[in-house]
Parts: sequence; C-alpha cells; structure tokens
Amino acid sequence: MKTFHTFGESVLKETRIHLTDSFRCPRGSSLVVRPIQQNLRSRYVSHSTRQRVTCLKSEASTSESESLKTTATPIKPRLTVPQVAFPSTRDAAQVNPVVTSITAADSPRDLEPDGFFGDNNPLEFWGAVPKRYRVVLICTLAFIICNMDKISMSVAIIPMAKEYGWDPSLSGMVQSSFFAGYMLGQLPGGLLAARFGGARVLPVGVFLWSLATAVVPLAANSLPLLFFCRFLVGLGEGISPTAVLNLITTWVPKTERSRALAIAFGGLNVGTVLGLTAAPLLIKEIGWQPVFYSFGVIGLVWCLGASQLAVNPEKDAEAIAIAGKPEAVVEIKKIPWRNILSQPSVLALGFTHFVKNWGHYTLLSWLPTYFAQKLDLDLTHAAALALLPPVASIFFSGCASTLADKLISSGVPTTTVRKGATAVSFLGPATFFSLAGFVDLPTPLLVGSVTVGLGLASFCVAGLYSNHQDISPKYSSILLGMTNTLGTIPGLVGVTLTGYILSATDDFELALFAPAIGMYLLGAAVYTKWGSADPLDFDKPIPKLKDI
Repeated sequence: MKTFHTFGESVLKETRIHLTDSFRCPRGSSLVVRPIQQNLRSRYVSHSTRQRVTCLKSEASTSESESLKTTATPIKPRLTVPQVAFPSTRDAAQVNPVVTSITAADSPRDLEPDGFFGDNNPLEFWGAVPKRYRVVLICTLAFIICNMDKISMSVAIIPMAKEYGWDPSLSGMVQSSFFAGYMLGQLPGGLLAARFGGARVLPVGVFLWSLATAVVPLAANSLPLLFFCRFLVGLGEGISPTAVLNLITTWVPKTERSRALAIAFGGLNVGTVLGLTAAPLLIKEIGWQPVFYSFGVIGLVWCLGASQLAVNPEKDAEAIAIAGKPEAVVEIKKIPWRNILSQPSVLALGFTHFVKNWGHYTLLSWLPTYFAQKLDLDLTHAAALALLPPVASIFFSGCASTLADKLISSGVPTTTVRKGATAVSFLGPATFFSLAGFVDLPTPLLVGSVTVGLGLASFCVAGLYSNHQDISPKYSSILLGMTNTLGTIPGLVGVTLTGYILSATDDFELALFAPAIGMYLLGAAVYTKWGSADPLDFDKPIPKLKDI
C-alpha cells in the first residue's frame, strides 16, 4: 500500500491520503481515496502519482458522499522516493486528513511513474523531495564552498610566501586577516538571521565571500588590499553559520536536528577535503592564482540556485505541519541582552566555543606547513596528508550525531548527551595531540594521532553546535552569533601567535600543540561544570548568575 502527500495552495496543513494500491484505471473511471488516521509512518511516496494527485485534487470534490467505487487493475510503480514520517504522535495529531474523490485522467499513463525522474523532468523529481531536506542540502553545499575558500589560503600561502618573501609571522598575519572579518560578522549575522530569516541572509554571505575570494590574486601585490580582501571573505563567511542554524531550527524537527546539523556543518569538512585536493593540483599545474579564481566562481554559481531556499516558512504548509509554527522567524523587537548574558549555561557555551576553535583554527591554518616542514614533504604530499583529519571528521561527526539523536529519542537527558559529546570532542584531541607533540612516534603513528585527534573534535556537532537551539530556538541564531564571536578570537590571535612562537623557537610542539592541549582540558572542565541544555525563556524574568 502506498501513501501520497499533497500540499494544495488552499490547504494550510499537510493532507495525507491513502490508496489501497496503485491503479491503472479505465477511461472515465474514478479512484476512491480515504484518509489515514492512525498509521502515518509509511516509508515511500510514488512521485509521479503525487504530482498527478496534487494537480487533479483542485478539480475534485472533497465530499465523502461523492466518492465512487471502481474496479481497477493494479500496476507496479517504477519509482519511489524516501519519505520520513512525523517524529512523534503529537506531530501526527496536528494533521487534518480529508476524504477526497479523484477522477482518473484519460490516459492510464497519468497515474504511472515515467522514467527515473518521473515524466523525464528532473525539476519535478527535486520538487518531490521534502523541503527540509532541500534546505539542509543547499546549506551543506554552501558550507562546502565556505571551507574551500577558507582553506585555499592555507595551501596557497606556501608559494605566495616564497614569491613575495614573507616570513612565518607575516604569513600568519595574512591568514589572520580572514578571522578579523569572520569575528565581526558573527553577531550582526545572528541579528540579521533572527530578523529577516536565514534564507535571505545566507545568499548575501556566499556572494560576498565568493566575490572577495575571486579578486585575491588582483590584490596580492598590495598587503593592505590583500588584508582587506581576506577580511571580506571572513565577513561573508561570518554571517553564514547563524543563517544556517536559523534555517535548520526553522525547518527541521528537534529529533532530527543533530543529524541535520551534522550534515550541514559536515560540509565544512567536505570543503576542506576538496580544497586540499584541488588547490595543490592547480598550483602545481598552472599556479596559485587560479585557485582563488575558480573557487570564487563556484560560490557565485551557488548564488544562482539560492532561490530554492524558502523565505516564508511561517506561511508554508510543510514547515507548519512538521515543525509547528517556526519560532526562529518571529520578529524580535528587543533583544533581552541582560537575561541572555546573565546565564551560566550561555557563558559556558561561549567559552566552550572559544576553546574548540583554538585547536581547530590553529591546526587548520598551520597543518599543511607543519607536515611540509616536520616531515620534509613537498606541497602536494603535505596537502595530501592534511586531507586525513577532515575525512576522519566526516566519519566521527556522522557517528556522533546519529548516536546523540538516538540517545535523546530513547529518553536520555539532553544535557547529559551534550556534555558527553563535548567531553569526547575535547579530551580526545588533548590525548592524541599529546602523543603527536611530545612522544617520539614514527611518521605513520604521528600522522594517525593528529588525524584521530582532529576527528574526535568533530563530536562537537552533537554537543556545542546543537546546544544553542536547545537553550532557545527563538534566539538560537543570536546565541550562535555571540558564542562564535568569541570562538573567532583564536583564529585572529591564535593563528598569529602560533606564527610568532614558531619564528622565535622553530618548535611546532611548543607553538602548535601545547596551547591547544591546555585549552581543551580547561574547556572540558568548564562545560562539565556549567554547561546545560535546559531551555530558557529569555523574554521572561529568569534567575540571574548571582542567584545560581
């Protein structure tokens, strides 16, 4: 038996109708359609029939008394696409199924899927995918491009430093200029996403960072212009995480958000892999300039498809039926800063974000240089080794998010899940970086320790990055903007400081690993003590820090 979903323009709730089978109807006959009131967890939808039902529904009577019975010949549909059911019976209770009578079309082909895409139209196939999946996919693509543009300088800085005669300290300043813009974009990005919605803010960020990336080669002869271009890249990327979080909080039910966040933010790791793969090849064959040209153009192409992001989820039937009335798009006239900043869980979350990014940004920026100098490798082989940590992060983040959602669904307190994931993301890297930096390991084990350490750090998608919407779905984008502002300071200060210490000591263990290990241990202690996923209503009087 098949379940068909329609979203008519005049229907404000999802309508679920049920056919006893898929039919090939004689000319002029009718199909009798009855509602499902109990079992709403059917797993498949016939795409082509769904499109026909939606089309014919407007012409059909919705009166139960007008339904007709008919004899039909069953056919076997050639195409099904996955359909994820409501996460709970509470959500299912919101559905208002109707009884519908549908007149069959003149040709039986109208009720039979045609080809892989259904009527040979890929756009119809794309339209059959639930909107929340489309939103997550588009956000993931944006983050892939985001880290491709971010990582491009980490690779290109090696030939650029040789060409322009930059020492490690100046190279660190060039890379840190990105984080200055990234830091300044966080809080404004959160405010803009809360006021106008992530669907309007994200394309602006992608366009800004892509255009600035494309003009980097033109500005490279002037350090002030180069700093400014990288600043704009950081500014565009800085407003994007809050926009993505706003979209996911708006469109994805709570029981699916850890996985949705893992998929979207996992795009950062995929972007790192693609950037570290493509950039060395381009540099080797035609120079470092095409790296920025090509990566920038890819982002501009993404902007052409950004119209697929729904800009009015509060009026969309699917968003209301699946996630309820979106809290994240409620107009915010006055931000309760005092209530927000007085909460221990918010302050602990901000410090945790700072700690997490210290290890991430310093390693991300200096890892190709570390492998090139420490292991005496050329650029291509050093970048190839630098691919391993983001690949490991993709694997570990998928495991972490799936496990977290299952634990929460089974009744484990959300705070316990968030603290456990955060502890793994801090204590794991601290352990493996200690081995890599201060134990005399052979090369395979050295590379393996760095890889596993950074891979375990990706457990933060089920801890840190999921915690903002736990505390307040309404203000989640603003919370992320606040904490990510603090989290950007390591990129601005830590990357530069690593360069200065490296210039003075020529010791990667002291410059790169020791500060990260100390930060991880301190962050684990702070979040274990004060971190929490308990929801807070910042619009009402709540206990202040001094009262806790």
